[in-house]
Amino acid sequence: MGTDNKKAILQNNFSAKEAAPEPARRRGPKTRKGRAAVGLNARTHGITSNAPVIPLMESEDEWDDHAAGVAASLQPEGYLEVVLAERIANVFWRLRRITRYETAAIMNHIAETVEDMVIAVNYSAGTLGTDKLIVPDEAEVHAAQRNRSLPPSSDMEKIMRYETHFHRQLVQLLHEFEALQARRRGESSPLARLDVSVASAP
Repeated sequence: MGTDNKKAILQNNFSAKEAAPEPARRRGPKTRKGRAAVGLNARTHGITSNAPVIPLMESEDEWDDHAAGVAASLQPEGYLEVVLAERIANVFWRLRRITRYETAAIMNHIAETVEDMVIAVNYSAGTLGTDKLIVPDEAEVHAAQRNRSLPPSSDMEKIMRYETHFHRQLVQLLHEFEALQARRRGESSPLARLDVSVASAP
């Protein structure tokens, strides 16, 4: 077979592939659980995304996984259920952020132990600002660090206030979501739910 004939056959095959329409393929999850897992995708992607992700500190991929996990657990149907499921995912995400804040506050508190002890010891001894600084004993430092396993009081107050606020939001949202699902299934839904959580003192 000549070179020109080979080229012609290749060109014809390529043109035929280009012209042939691609077979219709169904993409995405086929089961109800799978569809629920991506139920929030349209609301967590794109220009109008309202994902509560802090740039350079939190991951949008992690948010997507989190939102899909919440949707898979709640299995929302209809616009209102999807909106409430998104808000529930949002509040859970912020509660996780509070935990990270608490951990960071404790780590900072522990890291400042040596400096705080050096200042306190040398201030008492009158050696602060001199060349004869007293260095605390290592065992005393470790003991002091163990006593700093909670955040400082200023951070603790902030953590408790925010955690109480988001917990109340979460209880209310879950109540509304469950009521919507019950009405959709033709079941009766309670008009009120007792919230036994107590707000932190101001």
